[in-house]
Amino acid sequence: ENIKFKDLNIYNLHEQSPIGSTLCTEYWDGNMENFFGTGHFLQNSPYLYGYTGNMVHGIFSDFTDFVISGDMNNINNLYSETGLVYAIGAYTNTQIEIDQNTQLNIHKLGSGISLINQDTLSFKHPYHPAIVKPFHIIKEWIKY
Repeated sequence: ENIKFKDLNIYNLHEQSPIGSTLCTEYWDGNMENFFGTGHFLQNSPYLYGYTGNMVHGIFSDFTDFVISGDMNNINNLYSETGLVYAIGAYTNTQIEIDQNTQLNIHKLGSGISLINQDTLSFKHPYHPAIVKPFHIIKEWIKY
């Protein structure tokens, strides 16, 4: 409750994991309604498959409300060698308030930086496209 960030600085996060694999076996990808199996019940494929720990979030939030205020808030220099990058990931039931006259600077984000010369469209599970977003907002969870 009452989470407030003032003059926040999140910087220099560099995720260097390889592309996910099934070396530790495949995760179960069945009925998630009863919270059985491995993986989180709100995850979607391909993140249910094997190890895919190649994501970077400056802020990852779900079921939370928070406020950003202050003269200088920075989220910068976030990189993932093989995965996605979200400066702010706001998932189910999250409310973000940015106070009036607040400066929020988001810059220098890079996803999949070691894959630049590869045809990632041909990659199979457990690969998820390496995308970058300043804000990734999921207003409500929709069962696929």
